[in-house]
Amino acid sequence: MTRLPQPEGDPARHAYVWAHANAIINAYHLGALPLAVRLVDRSLPLAQENRAIYLNAACVYAGGLGDADRALEMVRAAVEGGWPDPEQIRTDDDLTLLYGNPEFQALFDRPAPDGEPSKESDRATG
Repeated sequence: MTRLPQPEGDPARHAYVWAHANAIINAYHLGALPLAVRLVDRSLPLAQENRAIYLNAACVYAGGLGDADRALEMVRAAVEGGWPDPEQIRTDDDLTLLYGNPEFQALFDRPAPDGEPSKESDRATG
């Protein structure tokens, strides 16, 4: 998959980018950590088109590699990029390495895009 030419235009481009996001998390959950890391490396340039790549990369870094700094960087990119369900990230079992991290928690205490502070009761649940 990582050697396929990058298609231009929808829907092929959309499917191509989603395939990368899905491949990362599938490789990780199948225990193919070296493959998951390679997929993250190849897929990060596409993450602006699909924020799931950031989240899935965070899972690989936190749950697979134990790299809290890099995982936090990926979570920050997903949240700041407008991830639609912050609660999903905050409670993701693959990110338990970050749960006690104050920087991780601070990502969810930021004002919502409309300028109102985010409240636990206002968040979507996943």
